[in-house]
Amino acid sequence: MKSEEDKKSRPVRIRMTQDQYKHVKEKADEQNLTFSAYVVEAAVQGNNYVIAEKIMQLLNDFSEAADALESVNPELASKMRRKGYSVWQLL
Repeated sequence: MKSEEDKKSRPVRIRMTQDQYKHVKEKADEQNLTFSAYVVEAAVQGNNYVIAEKIMQLLNDFSEAADALESVNPELASKMRRKGYSVWQLL
């Protein structure tokens, strides 16, 4: 069970434009996070969160490329997956 200190009990209200809301909502959806969780993570982690997000997108693209390469060069596809996994572990 969470301690009183760890419970999220502080409601906060922020103002933003509709375009800003749409942008943040899209980012939250991409990360499978609630709007609130995304805002908190982005604020607390700062650039680290943004950089990790971009690396994850890149690793997803890398994985798709390995999948496409599988039928042509399975050995290289496997090597790509191992390298991608080793980067993912650093996050």
